Amino acid sequence: EARLLDGITSVTPRLAYLGYRAWITKRYFEARQPNSYATFMEFAGRQEAALAIGLAKLGFAGNGVVGSRKAKVAAEQTTTRLEALAKLKALSIYGASFDALGLGRATDRGLPQLSEAGAKLANAVEARVSGSRYSRMIAEAPLVENVPVDALAEFAEHVGFENPDRNERAVLLDVMFGLTGPPVWLPRRDTYAMLLLVTRDEPQANESDFLRASVTPGRFPNSLSRTADGWAEYTSLDLMAFGHEHGLGSVVAELRRLDSRWKEPGQQSGGTPRT
Repeated sequence: EARLLDGITSVTPRLAYLGYRAWITKRYFEARQPNSYATFMEFAGRQEAALAIGLAKLGFAGNGVVGSRKAKVAAEQTTTRLEALAKLKALSIYGASFDALGLGRATDRGLPQLSEAGAKLANAVEARVSGSRYSRMIAEAPLVENVPVDALAEFAEHVGFENPDRNERAVLLDVMFGLTGPPVWLPRRDTYAMLLLVTRDEPQANESDFLRASVTPGRFPNSLSRTADGWAEYTSLDLMAFGHEHGLGSVVAELRRLDSRWKEPGQQSGGTPRT
């Protein structure tokens, strides 16, 4: 699945964090901060808190905001101290997707390094936030900690958490679907094409319908055959695992029927739990 739909996971629902991750990286190195992973993560934690608190102050009710619970408490203050709001930062959560999409890679020290596309994305975000008061504050003092909450709300408005602007979308669409550059096999692009074809013919199609289509001969055009074969392999392996699981369950059930002394883990003969 990771090979056929790379760069997109169930824990990375917000495209805005990809651009924000690029922007954090850009700002850190432009501020000439130490080449230290720990220091970088502290900086990233403060910037993630700035966005989360700003969104909370604006009354943002959507999901996917890292540190939202603590951000709501901080947003009730006039001035807040910026520090990481969650143990697992968005920078880490979105790291694998960021790299898989070709926006950057980790250096030997673990710090992210932007690719050309990543730099374009960072610049697109910078163009949106540069006029905000908070952006000017960290340009003058990168390690600023105590910030007016109203300044963070203004900053969050500039970020456009739910609506990446035209320049950001252009970069993200390019890296996701390979719109420019030499033609290459891009399985996630093929997968989206397959999904569109299935839903065109079956508007109410679900995951099972897609997997069923992937093992149906001739269901997709030859141009998608390599990726369709990959999904057929995935489906076959998934069915085998399902069969093994239920087969084992049947064997265990039959053993219990034949031998009433069958013991569950943690139980003694007769089914009495161990204490």
